[in-house]
Amino acid sequence: MGQNIKIIIAKVEYSIEVQDEQEEQAMRVAAQKVNDLVLEYQQVFEGVDKQMALSMTALRFAYNSEFGSLKDDQERVIALEKIKKLTELVDKNL
Repeated sequence: MGQNIKIIIAKVEYSIEVQDEQEEQAMRVAAQKVNDLVLEYQQVFEGVDKQMALSMTALRFAYNSEFGSLKDDQERVIALEKIKKLTELVDKNL
């Protein structure tokens, strides 16, 4: 059974259930990253309200996640190609 912790995002408090200290720490770090980006958008773009800053933050996290997935996929393809070449080399020399 987990415990409830309080997380503040863009000056709004949320109660979130976590299972252990590691999950709590990860949640707090994630909330801090969100708050940092919201603040950055509000400072850089004059007149940006909280909702727009949160939307831009969500877009940035989604983009980073998608870009990271694409990069991981490309690295897997390269690794598989290398494994295939090594396998062919081993088969050739057996």
